[in-house]
Amino acid sequence: MGPGTGSLVAVAALPVFAGRLGDRHGHRRVFALDVTGFAAASLGVALAPGIGWVIALRVLQGVAGALPQPAALGMLPAARPAAPIAIRTAAIGLAAAAGPLVGGALTAHVGWRSAFPLGLPPAAAALPAAVAVPAGAAEARSAAATRGAGLDLPGAGLLALAPACLVQTLAALPDTG
Repeated sequence: MGPGTGSLVAVAALPVFAGRLGDRHGHRRVFALDVTGFAAASLGVALAPGIGWVIALRVLQGVAGALPQPAALGMLPAARPAAPIAIRTAAIGLAAAAGPLVGGALTAHVGWRSAFPLGLPPAAAALPAAVAVPAGAAEARSAAATRGAGLDLPGAGLLALAPACLVQTLAALPDTG
């Protein structure tokens, strides 16, 4: 499993578990943890001394990348979520379109390490914004209701194992090209 694949498997496998973490510990806290973890992992990849570090840090990026999906939705106002959801979706689309172009240009002209610090400025902007969002009544009720409930660690492990096994199976298939 390569660096990018490890990151994608983590992003695919962990949103359900991340939603439960947000319900239990507060979506703002989980979002702040994500932003900090993703920024630290991005900087770490740019400075990584070898491929083993790159792979481990890309998986950490994937873990951090799974956390904001349910956390961002959990921080939305319950009364009128349509506009914030539209803005969030547009930002994701813009990043998906611009990221490969900018990253490819940087990789071609500066080197692959130069693409990873690109996540630092958005993280620097998002962290104070997430902390400034007031906790809503729904988030407080959700956190209070689930505080005593345990996390389904075996279920989360199985949910992470399924896409990893699928990727390994697909990678092992013969190339009939």
